[in-house]
Amino acid sequence: MTLLLDKLTIYGEMLEAVMALLPREGEAVHLSELRRRLFPLGLNATTERELLDYLKYTGLVAVDFGGENLRAVWQDALGVRLHLLRWLRQARDENGVVLTFYRFLLGEQMSARRVLDRDEVWPAFNRSMGGDRQAALDVRLNGPKTASWLRLVSFIGLVRPERSNSFVLVPSIELTEALVGWGLRRMPEGPEAVLSLSRWVEAVEQEWCPVTSKSGVLHAGWSDALEYLNRRGVLAFQMHGDAAGVLVNGRLVSHLRLTARGVVYQLTPSAAVD
Repeated sequence: MTLLLDKLTIYGEMLEAVMALLPREGEAVHLSELRRRLFPLGLNATTERELLDYLKYTGLVAVDFGGENLRAVWQDALGVRLHLLRWLRQARDENGVVLTFYRFLLGEQMSARRVLDRDEVWPAFNRSMGGDRQAALDVRLNGPKTASWLRLVSFIGLVRPERSNSFVLVPSIELTEALVGWGLRRMPEGPEAVLSLSRWVEAVEQEWCPVTSKSGVLHAGWSDALEYLNRRGVLAFQMHGDAAGVLVNGRLVSHLRLTARGVVYQLTPSAAVD
């Protein structure tokens, strides 16, 4: 399978349309209905083939009944985004460049809270890789690849798009809340809904995506997202004695506590996140 960033036709609006068309998890839709909705002016065989290859390759759908039915494997729209994020984190081929580039941007000192131009950042990434082909996963970015990258990470919720070619490194609140909920179920401390922030950061970076600008410092975008959940009363920041802490916008925080009003995203087993 080639680099997904080369398949511009299957991102953005088309992925949204497929997600809206397919029923909830476990149900199926006939391929003819997909064709009718996505290609109302006539079948585009090449695009359809690429789209189906992509959906199957990333595990977003299952194909059954002789290849004529598509079956959804996600719980809801956020489940799709989480599935794609986990898939990218586990990629051991050239598709790993999606999160390698994201890690590079989080580590850039001038990237916090700034509107970044996609055509200014990818040349810097290529220069940073230098001759290290393994670190770059044998991929050098260019304008079209970076445009596709921006559409994909915007869809997942890792960045907030500003205009057609610019973005801010701020994750969506729903993605942040879902990952906090995942951490609370995966590694709760004590009988209360309390989560070690340092353990959460380590686990998220290992299994989902980068969230720090450097060791022990949560990136400003992720810090702002947690601050918003704190101000909204979904969770509370805590500092427990000598516990390991993480800097969140200059404040040392050791634990997150889910409040009585907190609501976190619930994942079904098919989302494959536990």
